[in-house]
Amino acid sequence: MESIVLISDIVNIIKKKIKLILTITLVGTLFIVVGSFFMNTNKDAELYEIKISGIKNYVEMNDMVRYDVLLEANTVDEFYQSEAIKTALYNLDSTKLSEQFIQSTLPQYDGSEEAKKQLANRVFTMFEVKTSGNSRIFTLIFSKADQDTAVYLARYIFNAGANLINMNSKYVSVTEIAMSQKAISSGWSTPKVAAASFVGIFILSCMCVILYKLLRQVIISKNQMKDRYDYDILKNIKSSNDDLGDLAAIVEYRLKSSMVKVMVFLFEQGAQNSNILKKIQKNMQESGKSVAIIRTNASGDDTGDEGIFYYDNIVKTEEENKKFWLQIEAYDYILIETSTDTLEKILFTHKNIIIVVQSGITSFRKVDETIEKIAIFDGLMEGFVLLK
Repeated sequence: MESIVLISDIVNIIKKKIKLILTITLVGTLFIVVGSFFMNTNKDAELYEIKISGIKNYVEMNDMVRYDVLLEANTVDEFYQSEAIKTALYNLDSTKLSEQFIQSTLPQYDGSEEAKKQLANRVFTMFEVKTSGNSRIFTLIFSKADQDTAVYLARYIFNAGANLINMNSKYVSVTEIAMSQKAISSGWSTPKVAAASFVGIFILSCMCVILYKLLRQVIISKNQMKDRYDYDILKNIKSSNDDLGDLAAIVEYRLKSSMVKVMVFLFEQGAQNSNILKKIQKNMQESGKSVAIIRTNASGDDTGDEGIFYYDNIVKTEEENKKFWLQIEAYDYILIETSTDTLEKILFTHKNIIIVVQSGITSFRKVDETIEKIAIFDGLMEGFVLLK
């Protein structure tokens, strides 16, 4: 039978597990975002290393300015006097290729010795001397370099020419290098990136599984509630058998198999179904069972008939309630005709029951809400039958 899962069921699950859902979602998303971020920065780092490596290799292959010669300079004067910078400045005078960069860096540059020294000083300040034992290394301070200066530095300090930084028809921008340099020093390794992304996806997958299981419990519960009571069988018997003998047999079977003696039939107000219980009672009595019918409405035309009781007429106090159920429990089986409005009161009095719903899915939902309010009796109540 098709499952009936209400929107309210899903909403209730989310409400009850909202903290868990939000926590799992947040943690899983965080892992994926962090993993993706470092994966991107690692790509930048790899690109940076390839470009810088290409520049150095080009310089060495063409026997131009040796990068390691620059490492010997400790002061501006030493830097300016080094063969490396002299070669770079000589080449600077012999080409017009990058004058725009020179002019933006030193507008007063005119090729004079003083201008060259100022230029060398400007370049030197873009290096940071770090001492580690007896070795000194120069590190580019990209944060201090604008794009023009960075391009100038790449062209003339490495003396590699335009082709070296024009890879893929794109200049090496200071932003790109700075980001890549940062990624080299602080980025995660590829295994860590993969692990972070995997953990994030795994956590989110767990959340989906948890939600599925919670919702599946609702679906199974709804199915069991209906399928266990042979909805189609009861409906067909009711429409084809006027004396309801087979229905009475099924009712008795359900009571026996559930080891309970009370069955509640829920009727909406105004429903003309009083004869259903009387026919079931008659058939069960013919098989040798004593059967009581309890009605919770105020009065009826069969008041005083044997085995038929009107709860609201008799029970006014707690003492009367005890006496009422004491005499009723002498019967083998008890059939209660009531409405959802008084169901809760009946349940608190007599817990071991089977509930039969008469009038379709509307009442089914109302009863479902009523049962939810009194969930302390879970396991003692069997469920529902829909009698169209």
